[in-house]
Amino acid sequence: MGVWVLQGDVREVYRHLKDHSIDCVITSPPYYRQRDYGVVGQIGKESSPEEYAKEIAKVFSLLWDKLKTTGTVFLNIGYKYENEEFLLIPELVAWEMKKVGYVLKNKIIWHKPNAMPTSARNRLNNTYEAVLFFVKNVGKEVYYFNFEEVGEKPQLSYPSAGLLGLTVEDSLTFSFKRVGRALEVQGSLVKVLWEDGTADWFSFSLQQWRARFECVRCGQVLGYWDLHLAYANTGGFECKCCGESSLPRPLLEEPSFGGGEKAGVFQNKSRKYEKAKLTSSSPSGRLAVSGEKLTVKRKWLFLRDL
Repeated sequence: MGVWVLQGDVREVYRHLKDHSIDCVITSPPYYRQRDYGVVGQIGKESSPEEYAKEIAKVFSLLWDKLKTTGTVFLNIGYKYENEEFLLIPELVAWEMKKVGYVLKNKIIWHKPNAMPTSARNRLNNTYEAVLFFVKNVGKEVYYFNFEEVGEKPQLSYPSAGLLGLTVEDSLTFSFKRVGRALEVQGSLVKVLWEDGTADWFSFSLQQWRARFECVRCGQVLGYWDLHLAYANTGGFECKCCGESSLPRPLLEEPSFGGGEKAGVFQNKSRKYEKAKLTSSSPSGRLAVSGEKLTVKRKWLFLRDL
């Protein structure tokens, strides 16, 4: 697949882009009154921070129809000092973006340890910039964000005596939540003793598996995100190979850690509790780790629409 480069002022060349064709925008437009690029009508030379923010938002209003429902925007905007005043440029931009229909999901701090030195002696040096993460308000429930790839992975692995004594919560098996304790560990299995005196064995893993799907006509295999994005953007399924519109079949492969259990046991992902806190040799020591627990979930994660 080749690379297509479209060069020019985005306020003009956006017309050459197909509607509903952009998955992600990553950009760092000219900062407010930072440089003069010698171009008439250039962004960044507006008369006020407010006008600058409106111009940035105007650009993304032009791109609205070009961005998919599941699309995302990462906008790098710098702060600015003017007349000894710290101007909240990113916040102004975020407010104007909201007016044209974008939802701010995060303000990501880009730390710059080798930032340009400042000659100012009456304030601290500014060693960070903001990366604003936006989605369309019509896509805030379905936009693409693969947290499993960017999120911090749980520290605990199996088999581990560190599971013994931990609280286990199950809201899946019955209509009510039941609570128990991890009583025994055998390889990749955990025995849970519930408060009512019953016990169950569960396979232990740190993740859920996203189901894959197969076209009922041609057998084309589609991943979770293939289907999720297709449904979110078009409202229905159509096989990209043969055009079949019938719901695809799920392909549930048994994970390698074992089989036959009712559900998987997954550790809660909490940064508050480190692996080091689970290395006490006694169950009572591990019980002292307040709040650390295991939860019972389904092994497979399906599309909500299916």
